[in-house]
Amino acid sequence: MSLTTLMQARTYLEWLRWVILETLLERPHVFVNMDETTISHVCSSTQGYVPSKRVQRDQNMVRRRRKPDRHDVRTCLLGVVCNVPALQQFLPQVILPSYRKHIRPPAEVLSAYQNTGAPLEYWHDTNGWTSSATIKKWLTRLRSIVTSFDDKMWIVLIWDCAPVHLNEQVLSHARRLGILVLFVPAGLTHLLQVLDVYIYASLKRRIREHMLGFQRRSHDGLL
Repeated sequence: MSLTTLMQARTYLEWLRWVILETLLERPHVFVNMDETTISHVCSSTQGYVPSKRVQRDQNMVRRRRKPDRHDVRTCLLGVVCNVPALQQFLPQVILPSYRKHIRPPAEVLSAYQNTGAPLEYWHDTNGWTSSATIKKWLTRLRSIVTSFDDKMWIVLIWDCAPVHLNEQVLSHARRLGILVLFVPAGLTHLLQVLDVYIYASLKRRIREHMLGFQRRSHDGLL
């Protein structure tokens, strides 16, 4: 990590501190960090001790490929964390599964969705990733939940410089809702964005562990 990067991060944090002191010090407020990440196709690691290609050939070792099915679809998690523990439990963690030609998922998957309960929410009819329409819908949902929790609480939304976050319609919608938006500078999210630094790596590690567990219990080693 370069000294320049650290200085840039420090400068941003000093500026953020000034914003808080100048505009929010006497007002109830919550800092919210939202970020998207892909949670489908989180493959287990292939690193470690493995037979050489010659041994694999001589012993007829063939790694079987997973057969595609309707359960294996592109899926995005729109995750959110905040600095108010009592509010965190109510913030929606939105999962966006993508189904070709808007086909509904299998019945057992829908049943699993329903059984998970809040704060997980499943939004269908997307392409498995966020769009300006999805973000605007999420902003409205966020405003509604925070208002129900404390109607005097200001929302300070911190997110990265993804194009959908910079969308003019998205920013105008956030302004209408009274949500203050702060951007983490490009190249500094690995230092300053909570979800990137602390949450998503751990989440995907747990997903991989569960996938390996299912494979070990499977008679043919397939998930």
